[in-house]
Amino acid sequence: MTQFFKIKFSQTFSILNIYKLPMISGVLQATSYIPFPPWALFFCLVPLWFFWIKSDFKKSIIGTLVCAFIASFIGFYWIAITVHDFGEMPWVIAILALSGFSLIANIYLVFSSITWRFFDLYINKEISLWLLPLITAVFMCFFPSLFPFHFGYAWIYAKLPGAQVSDIFGVMSLALVTLIINFLIFMAIKQKQYLKYGLSALAVFVTINSLGLIRLKFLPTENESIKVMIVQANIGNLDKQISKNKYSFREVILDKYLSLSEKTMARSTSSKLDKNVDLVVWPETAYPSYLNLGTFDSSPNRLNEFAKKNNVAFATGFYQTVGDQQVANAILYVDQLGKLSDFPTQKTILLAFGEYLPFAETFPYIRKLLPMVADFKRGPGPEARSIANIRIGPLICYESLFPDFSRDLANLKINLFINLTNDSWYDDFFEPYQHMYITAGRALENRRPIIRATNTGISTVIKSNGEVMELSPRNQEWTGLYDVFYPDKYYQSPYQKWGRTAHHFILIGFTLMLLLTGFILRRTKKQS
Repeated sequence: MTQFFKIKFSQTFSILNIYKLPMISGVLQATSYIPFPPWALFFCLVPLWFFWIKSDFKKSIIGTLVCAFIASFIGFYWIAITVHDFGEMPWVIAILALSGFSLIANIYLVFSSITWRFFDLYINKEISLWLLPLITAVFMCFFPSLFPFHFGYAWIYAKLPGAQVSDIFGVMSLALVTLIINFLIFMAIKQKQYLKYGLSALAVFVTINSLGLIRLKFLPTENESIKVMIVQANIGNLDKQISKNKYSFREVILDKYLSLSEKTMARSTSSKLDKNVDLVVWPETAYPSYLNLGTFDSSPNRLNEFAKKNNVAFATGFYQTVGDQQVANAILYVDQLGKLSDFPTQKTILLAFGEYLPFAETFPYIRKLLPMVADFKRGPGPEARSIANIRIGPLICYESLFPDFSRDLANLKINLFINLTNDSWYDDFFEPYQHMYITAGRALENRRPIIRATNTGISTVIKSNGEVMELSPRNQEWTGLYDVFYPDKYYQSPYQKWGRTAHHFILIGFTLMLLLTGFILRRTKKQS
């Protein structure tokens, strides 16, 4: 028996030794992403690339899958908490769900490995080295994913000034710069030319951050402002509230939101230094009942009364009943007179399995197999709204993760974004920060401030330069008053104008630069 365990231990150790480089790379990637400080951001892919060039085809795929799995398992561990706490599944099932997600979350790395191996077999080895960052960049940019997990957002979290170039090339461009620096460090080790490539990596880092500092000096002047109140009532999962308060849960929740709003409104108006509040914002699904807006204007409603009494406009998340069966996750707008200010905004980008069942429209029988999965109505797309004498771009929760959606909103000549979110389904540490700083990317790309209201935190205002203002506490009742500044004239950032093709141009330039460098190196090597 002892001999058996010795053999098994030896085999396990041997396997771990074979795949140690991708395992190290997976840990480095995960611990350099939000909310960790990006300590290994600029060399986290180096061990993986070394593994690619040293391994055969089969080991390369397995090792890369191990790397992607580890990075996702650590970075998205909160998925297991969600499945356990709110899906009411045992921990075994929750861990299995997290494991399944981790196998596919960063699968672009596996496809990068396979593609690079193909080029490595059919072209010069020297040139194929220079394709490492290019191929990784292509799949990072264009491979579909449920949650973005590229390195550009780590620049924003670390407050690196290079993040300011996002309004020219997008946050994704920062991820490409990260790949370049990783590659230069890889080449320094591979070619043993530490000074040459090390200085090149430093030059890229310094150049991008210098450009960011220069960019800050040419931002549009923000000479208009609106005073905003954000209300975080600390309402967690709705099912728990129903269980706790039974049939009175609607009144309990609404009382809490209105009470917090009234108290903060009184505090604001009593201060001679503060201007009156212009807009009150409640989070996603804050209004605790389903509304059919066909009768909203004519029926007595506490929301109308609050707005009219305080002469304030407000926006709140709610569930809108649509037709006989479907429900939309939406935002309701009420003006200072207590009337519906504009048509509600319905969420367009729905979360798979949380708000819709993938492929159910094409294969309706799938819905019969999984009737417990929600079937929300999908909104018509980006739509600007007018409230409190400004134009806003509404982003409901998950929508703030997508640059194209936000850019299309900004192009509708909005003054600012509002982001209504419910992060109470997840853990208290990783996901709220990840979501918030990914959302901050939209402020930088479009140079629009973002008002962010959440149920349990983190609520705040993100300035157009990406600076995050006072953060709400997590899992506590809280209200915040902010003066949100924006330009008096419509401003269109370069990314707004040509952002849809920005990544294509960057990759084309990236490709030409790498191939030209590889060609020059090859010619120089032949001549010597």
